[in-house]
Amino acid sequence: MLDKVSKSKSINNYIMQFVAYEGRDDYANKRQKELGKLIVVGGPGGSGCSTIAKMLAKNFALNYIYAGSMMQKFAHQQGFVDFNQLLGSRESTKLLARADKFIDKETLKASFYPETLIDSKIFGALSSLKRIPTTVKIWLTCDIENRVSRTIISKKKIIVKGKLSKHSKLYKDTASELLKRYSVDKNRFKKIYGIDFDSPEKYYDIVIDSTKLNPSETYRLIITLLKDGKYIK
Repeated sequence: MLDKVSKSKSINNYIMQFVAYEGRDDYANKRQKELGKLIVVGGPGGSGCSTIAKMLAKNFALNYIYAGSMMQKFAHQQGFVDFNQLLGSRESTKLLARADKFIDKETLKASFYPETLIDSKIFGALSSLKRIPTTVKIWLTCDIENRVSRTIISKKKIIVKGKLSKHSKLYKDTASELLKRYSVDKNRFKKIYGIDFDSPEKYYDIVIDSTKLNPSETYRLIITLLKDGKYIK
């Protein structure tokens, strides 16, 4: 991974490419060799995409860019505790439009950084539509029951032994939150970008259902697919 000085120099070297690109409908050129890898990982909340993204970033020594932190930062700047609180506000539609514009610009800029992994549920599709060159785009999905369990374990710091009862308040509240977020994202991305959120195979090189896989198994499968598909030498 680049140190701060090297990263700063590299960003300055390539920022003009971003400025030249901004406002265009596509970027048809191949990613320059000196920029190295650009891996994009996405998936709905609770799918395990961020866990896998961090593992891949560490393995390939890539700079890790998390779009979710940008969204949370935006929510905090608007005076909300978190993004879910923003979603429930009366001004959510207006604020989401502003947030999307901000995050799109930041992730687009990050795609011109050298040796980078972008963890985002939308950038893989956007890069396909705009023809921004990437090394590989990976989408992880998972059934709602496992998404709920993984979210609770990750964010609530609770160990779930066996299957969590679907009748429990914790399960219902978490499932409701995840399904609402997915619906909001799906409708928003369709309206703004024309993206079919339910059909990731249209935009991603690798699509994996991780329902029956733990993080290590998912990671090993991805590494195998990357090698077999010759995405990474």
